Amino acid sequence: MPIAVRAAFGTALTAVVAVAALPTATAADTGATHRPRTVRASVAADGTQGDAASTAGVISADGRYVAFTSRATNLTPDANSRFPDTFVKDLRTGALTFVRDGLYGLRMSADGSCVGFNDFGSHDIQGMVHDLKTGKRDVFGQARGGSTLNSISADCRYAAYTDKPHHPADPRAVYIRDRKTGENIKASHEPTPEQFDMTEGSISGDGETIAYQTHRRLGEGPDTDDIVVKNLRTGRLQQIDGSHDAAPASLVQLSGNARTVAYNLGPDAYVRDLRTGRTSRLPGVQARALSPDGRRLLYADGASALRLRDLRTGRDRTVATGPATVGPGSLTRHGGSVAFGSGADDLVPGDTNGFADVFVRRVR
Repeated sequence: MPIAVRAAFGTALTAVVAVAALPTATAADTGATHRPRTVRASVAADGTQGDAASTAGVISADGRYVAFTSRATNLTPDANSRFPDTFVKDLRTGALTFVRDGLYGLRMSADGSCVGFNDFGSHDIQGMVHDLKTGKRDVFGQARGGSTLNSISADCRYAAYTDKPHHPADPRAVYIRDRKTGENIKASHEPTPEQFDMTEGSISGDGETIAYQTHRRLGEGPDTDDIVVKNLRTGRLQQIDGSHDAAPASLVQLSGNARTVAYNLGPDAYVRDLRTGRTSRLPGVQARALSPDGRRLLYADGASALRLRDLRTGRDRTVATGPATVGPGSLTRHGGSVAFGSGADDLVPGDTNGFADVFVRRVR
């Protein structure tokens, strides 16, 4: 659906400050419809273990495809680079697809048709999207200065990225590439004289709403970071973090249905329901990802355990009890499965390679 975003950049931000505590988990990790199980995704089609570390797992909405980055050279015949490359695992057939490049920031569209990442461009690091069906690759931003890919719409038509000007004194901005028309559209609002940097664009599944983070470089006062949501059709802007103190705010993710936003503010995680206007706080934990339907939040607690919270009931399910690497795109449509990276060797039988791997944990 085409994006209209040229009007109303001057619309005033609406600050939201009401905060409620999320329901406390009361149920244990039992009684799931399906027995929890874990599979290792970062293996070759024949099950061969990788000869180097694999990280950064993301998963399609239906749970069929998992993308990850790896330095392993024995997963496919093409993998022989000393730099990280991207792989896409079909969990139904076991097939593994090699995609060259992928230094960091791995993303996958909800339909599993494309992957995105950041890697070396002609002069600087640039954001890229690789179409898995056609092999076409789109590179974003300026060659000098570079860009960072932030997120991809559900059908891979739209990609949000942060443009980095060649001159470091110029503010950064969030853009959207319409991959169908080739148009680049500025999504973030115009900077103030204090020069806000606009970064970390998180786009909705239909490409009509975006959340992003602002950071003030200049000026006075403790409030340097804000989280903003923008309706790309109307241009309406809404500040949702309500922070006016020195605690740093960092955006985690806008849900695929554009209903929920997760962010961290200081030591606590927050979830904003854009439909009801309710902001909820999870004290002492850090948000990591939202399910596309906005109902479930993946977070890390103070003991480094990875847990999945049902935002409606308050029920928690444990995903991993040790350190794990996760980020936006780690959850399936309704949060039934989680993709994550871990160095633990006891999550699945036969894990003897001595390297970190990417796993998928079915929790419901």
